[in-house]
Amino acid sequence: MKHTRLVLLALPLLLAAGCQVPGKTNLPTPTANIDKSDGPGAPSIAAYTYADKYADKNIDRCVFSFTYPELVRPHVWTPEDQPADPILDRANREIMRAFGLISPTGTVALNPEEVSNEFFDFCKGDMADMERTLGPESIAQMTYVEDSNFILHLLTPNIASISVDTYQYSGGAHGNPGLDAVTLDLATGQRLLLKDVIKNDQLQSVIQHAYAQILKNYEDGVFEESRTEINTIVNDKNVMSETDQRTKFGDTSNFFLTGEGLMFFWNVYEITPYVAGQPMAFIPWNELDGKLLIKRP
Repeated sequence: MKHTRLVLLALPLLLAAGCQVPGKTNLPTPTANIDKSDGPGAPSIAAYTYADKYADKNIDRCVFSFTYPELVRPHVWTPEDQPADPILDRANREIMRAFGLISPTGTVALNPEEVSNEFFDFCKGDMADMERTLGPESIAQMTYVEDSNFILHLLTPNIASISVDTYQYSGGAHGNPGLDAVTLDLATGQRLLLKDVIKNDQLQSVIQHAYAQILKNYEDGVFEESRTEINTIVNDKNVMSETDQRTKFGDTSNFFLTGEGLMFFWNVYEITPYVAGQPMAFIPWNELDGKLLIKRP
């Protein structure tokens, strides 16, 4: 995902005025408007960046960066005159959840500055404890990092699919990357799960296909416990009922959609060790013909 950060560093060069949405999220002014829609009638993406750092003794001790997307309608009016858009409001709340800006119940909303303040409180407190316990040399060159940004994979009049790329370092041998994703129905603003994309009677075969790729591509890199579970699913010759398929696989959310197909992902340590990298399994659209509930992009 390193290329993601390079792309986002270039966003200020794409600066576009007039794309801020009314302040329900208390975000800073958007740094860019990204036009990656795949057809007329699709919304655009406004990208917001919030960055801050805490330095001590000329060393950056705590570095925070947060780049966040928001769906907006193309328009010619000023931000203050934008009409209400309940569908995009609902979709943007789902994006907020994926970025940790809103609770699963939707009752608590944060803005990036509040998230950064929590990070700085932790960072400064943890370093102070280490310095007090282990001495100043323990934090001589120590820098904690928290970084969040995104990739827009698909944007049509019907669907938006966005992955959330995070990186955290708070000591140890290496940092911890993270990946989440949110795919949205732009007719309703609701988040799509696998049961909303794939027909009930095809969920089992799609999951088996994805897991078979993991076993093939990562070979001995899969944890033994995960390998046993995955093998059980892949080698199951009994076709489950539609109800059982929906119950077992329907709520799957570890995927995003692209112009080429469906990508499953698992986070580092979830089914493989750190050295195996980011486990992913891709299924092109032509292998999903007859299995889709959505219109193929």
